[in-house]
Amino acid sequence: DAFLCMLPAAQKLLKALFVVIFFFSALGAALFQERINTDPDGPDLKKLQGTDYLTSGYATLNFNDVESAFVTLFCVLVVNNWFVVVDGFAAVASRDVARVYFLSFYVIGVLLFLNIVVAFILDAFLSEYNKARSSRGW
Repeated sequence: DAFLCMLPAAQKLLKALFVVIFFFSALGAALFQERINTDPDGPDLKKLQGTDYLTSGYATLNFNDVESAFVTLFCVLVVNNWFVVVDGFAAVASRDVARVYFLSFYVIGVLLFLNIVVAFILDAFLSEYNKARSSRGW
């Protein structure tokens, strides 16, 4: 019940998070498109050899299309081995550019927006919990 009551109010916040992810997806595509692929003749595959990124099977996390960019940024958003993803892109592109890009997304997407989303969810839950508690006379 708390979840359904929270959705209309959370709509703006989730839209803002979507815009942030979309912006960083477009920027990531401009910076890293076609840098990560499994083409055996590609020059970037040689740079990835021996990295945790390639040995962990993260080659599908790339910015070659919009869908892949969203999945890649979602993995970074939920802090799923984000340092491995960063090292993979730092190996094929400019180290500084990759690190600044992913650090910027981490600060804006994870530290700012994701924490606001979690705080909003907790606030909505506690509000519904207090309503239920007061209506039952606890």
